[in-house]
Amino acid sequence: MNSLKKLKLTERMSAPTKILLTCRVLTDDVLSGISAGPLPKHNGVSWRGNSCMKDGLSDSTVRQSLVGGFYDAGDAIKFNYPMAWSMTMLSWSVIEYKAKYEAIGELDHIKELIKWGTDYILKTFNSSADTIDRIVAQVCSY
Repeated sequence: MNSLKKLKLTERMSAPTKILLTCRVLTDDVLSGISAGPLPKHNGVSWRGNSCMKDGLSDSTVRQSLVGGFYDAGDAIKFNYPMAWSMTMLSWSVIEYKAKYEAIGELDHIKELIKWGTDYILKTFNSSADTIDRIVAQVCSY
């Protein structure tokens, strides 16, 4: 997690661009450290490995894969509402600052992070049904 040391801010960058780039690097460090499941190619934390690869499968009420997403805080618990809020804020930042993300070459990367979280959230309820009859709001593996 030495990303800030590698961060290349230039004099020509505007203050908002510098702030966005710094926040993006910090966000990536945090999300890379708390990613669950088979780690994606964009995971930058060398000491992390795949984790909780059977989430949801052993629970008789769920019986589907709930692998993926992000842990809440360095433990093995995934809470949907904080994760949904985080994915919403990241998505909103792309809506507001798409050109800035493109300028620093990070638009595809931030979209991958958002997709990682939202793909997991879509697994937690019967999203293809006309009526949603269940939602898994918390997954814990100890």
